[in-house]
Amino acid sequence: MEKIDLAIVGGGAAGLSAALYAARSNLNVVLFEGQSPGGQITLTNDVENYPGIGVQNPISGPEIANLFLEHAEKFGSKTEYSFVQKISGEAGSFKIETMNGNWESKTIILAPGSKAKEIGIPGEMELMGLGVSTCATCDGAFFRDREVVVVGGGNSAIEEGIFLTRFASKVTIVHRRKEFRATPVILERAKKNKKIEWKLDCTIEKINGNGKVESVNIKDANSGKENLFKTDGVFIFIGHNPNTGFLKKFIKTDAQGYIDVDHDQKTNVEGIWSAGDCSDHQYKQLITSAGDGVKAALNCIHWLEKND
Repeated sequence: MEKIDLAIVGGGAAGLSAALYAARSNLNVVLFEGQSPGGQITLTNDVENYPGIGVQNPISGPEIANLFLEHAEKFGSKTEYSFVQKISGEAGSFKIETMNGNWESKTIILAPGSKAKEIGIPGEMELMGLGVSTCATCDGAFFRDREVVVVGGGNSAIEEGIFLTRFASKVTIVHRRKEFRATPVILERAKKNKKIEWKLDCTIEKINGNGKVESVNIKDANSGKENLFKTDGVFIFIGHNPNTGFLKKFIKTDAQGYIDVDHDQKTNVEGIWSAGDCSDHQYKQLITSAGDGVKAALNCIHWLEKND
């Protein structure tokens, strides 16, 4: 069983940034990525809010993911395309069990990310990045003077709906109930916004479009009637699921599955740090995930200097 200095679980912005910093510090680094590197950013058609990227033209999510990977591998980070199934052991000698074999690592950075919950309707995944989005901060600017739909009734949905009014000419919030999980203060702010309209006791049954979003089918829960509603974009905010199920009781998580970390990105287990969406309830941005990854890597490097 090969022993390495640092195992990074997850190849999104957090994991790749951590890999870059750690490899550049001459650590023996292996990044474990179950699919293709990049994480949630690969679902974004255009990225123009990462400093220095897309100054002249936006860059696609997969393109920036490949740049991150190339940069990390330039300094010696290795990529193992295999899902991590279990982690055990203690600082200095962690056992990492993957689908393709086992590894031993002195330290670990967890960055498996999270996945936005899907409605599970026709057109949702087919048009993801082509008018369907799970991030208003990322994609709102592409909908200037256009009409969009927001799906959800929690704080995230209402806050993002308010944010979208900076760009969109109209924001229609579709919620399956009349009652909201959003806090009264945020909800009242949205109700006072003249750009926001409401479709309550309603669900979206289908997203339509050829190469881009053109309309949605909205069903009234009371009458059962379904109508075609024209829109240029659909923003879905019904929650996220952190990809932390494989950690079970080894790492402390909250009730939603997010990994608990301190300001240094440390987990409850010595020698293990966490970064990115799997431990970020609020921001879920490319740049904040990258920053978390760098913090985790720097603290890991310092830990190894003291304990190796």
